[in-house]
Amino acid sequence: MRSFLLLTFLTISLSVVTGQDVLDCVEIDFEEIDGGTPFEGLIIRDQFFVDFGMTFEREDGGFPVIAEVGGTYGQAAAFASFWGEDTPAPGVDIGRFFLTDDGMLTGTDPPPLVVRFNFPLDSISGCNLDIDGGEEFIIQARGINDEVIQEFVIADGDPGTGDGALTCWGFNLQSCEEKIYSVRWEGTRPFPSFGLGIDFLSFCFSVNSVSGNATCNTDNGVITLTSSGSTFEYSLDDITYQTSPIFDGLGPGLYLIYVRDGDGCVYTITVPVFEIPPVSIDNAIIQHTSCGENNGAVTVEATPTMGNIYSIDAFSESQQSPTFEDLPPGEYTIFVIDNNGCTDTYDVEILPSIIPTIDVEEIENEFCDSADGSVELSSITTNGMPTYQIEDQGNQTSPIFENLSAGSYTFSVIDSDNCRADTTVTLDNIFTTVVDDAIITDATCNEKFGSIEIFASNADGVLTYSIDSTDVFQLSNTFDGVSPGTHTIFVDDDQGCRVPFEFEIDIPDCDIFVPNIFCPTCGDSGNDEFLIATTELYDICILKYEIYDRWGNLIYYTDKFSIHSGTGSWWDGTFDGVPAEIGVYVYLIEIIHENEKMEILTGDITLVR
Repeated sequence: MRSFLLLTFLTISLSVVTGQDVLDCVEIDFEEIDGGTPFEGLIIRDQFFVDFGMTFEREDGGFPVIAEVGGTYGQAAAFASFWGEDTPAPGVDIGRFFLTDDGMLTGTDPPPLVVRFNFPLDSISGCNLDIDGGEEFIIQARGINDEVIQEFVIADGDPGTGDGALTCWGFNLQSCEEKIYSVRWEGTRPFPSFGLGIDFLSFCFSVNSVSGNATCNTDNGVITLTSSGSTFEYSLDDITYQTSPIFDGLGPGLYLIYVRDGDGCVYTITVPVFEIPPVSIDNAIIQHTSCGENNGAVTVEATPTMGNIYSIDAFSESQQSPTFEDLPPGEYTIFVIDNNGCTDTYDVEILPSIIPTIDVEEIENEFCDSADGSVELSSITTNGMPTYQIEDQGNQTSPIFENLSAGSYTFSVIDSDNCRADTTVTLDNIFTTVVDDAIITDATCNEKFGSIEIFASNADGVLTYSIDSTDVFQLSNTFDGVSPGTHTIFVDDDQGCRVPFEFEIDIPDCDIFVPNIFCPTCGDSGNDEFLIATTELYDICILKYEIYDRWGNLIYYTDKFSIHSGTGSWWDGTFDGVPAEIGVYVYLIEIIHENEKMEILTGDITLVR
């Protein structure tokens, strides 16, 4: 019996392996996993579920793995042959990858391997690798309750088995028989170290189903059945059958589909049609306009939150964001469409806003530089108590600003929505007395001091004057004996206004006398040193004083002394304490005037005796 079954299923399996289309059967050779290339050690669990409704497992709770021909996963192998680890016999082409229980050539009793289907099969076939060394495998086709429908045993020595060989098997049920929902492999060996290798799984299935959910609160669900043959009929009540595999116009629920084949066998498939609730706008968060601008906003809160398309009013552009911004005041209708084309609407109103106003009630100008100016404002706002600012500095609730000097200021009013209005106010400095003119006499080289006569006018009252002080005032508008420099005249009137007037007495540039000859031994005390002179009224600082001989040698140097200094600073005609030779010498003198003007004097000086 075992040999007969092997021959029968081997024929079916080989017809699939060669690629022939037998009842739309599917072949899985593990060379491609979920659209990609597999790799050694890859765990196989549910990668084929979406396309074929099949999952893999081991009865110990683990999962099978991919092995590679000639690979070394886990420093071991799924099987060993004369030609190498995981390497089939010459002429046996299994590609690059195959399925194994754990990818390891270890253990005497590896856990059974099971492949399950979520729909019944009419047939299934496959191949085991390297059945030798006393190995025996029991392969079972099982039903929906794990009951054994058919069993197939392959042992070492059966036709097609051997070292590195590919031994194929298969199950093929008769019409109206119980269908196959799983296949189980279990193997034994009389001594340790063997593994289970599987390749070229092929199966034929009769009917599968795909359901389309009911959406938008309407009966628009769809069930589509797919089959491997063209002779099936379908019914919802086992009375009226149709050849079309599509049932539409269905509401949500669990449907029992009756499938009748050409032999009159009837199978049932339970298919759910789920209800997908349509999108619903639960709420809308509204931000009304502010500050008189078109800055309103609406954020829609919809269920579900993902995958929706939003628009506002009938002709607006659609968007994925549930937030609409920069909206002017007005009434709007929000539209939302979900992935299923279901829609919902929501009406909102964005309220207008008013810009606060700012007016100037009263202005008091500054009087005589006393920083006593003031501005009083008024405002109308619709949002809370207004606050006021001057030059964007600190808020205050009072609209009155005091102690202001003359100048231009920007005032602001701000309401509780942070809306603002601005205005600019200019304060003048009001004087009752005005300085019209002044006659200034500067100092000279012969006169150390200058004078000033100031002319001021006042609409009414007596004027008094003071210079560089506010302690003593005089009726006279003339000041004599004013030293060089900057001074201030204060003019007071009897209205309490004081007007300052700043002026300057210039320091003159006085001439400097430089002799061209001097005689240290002539007994003339005025000409026995080489000195320069100017008027006695003004001081000049000698910053640098240098004397050079005709060969350019520095023979005398000093610095930082007054032009009015006595002996000890000027050159007395000696060099290193010895009288210098009679002749012509060169001088370089750097000076600074009393008015801070710098000057450099150079020339010749003749020494005689």
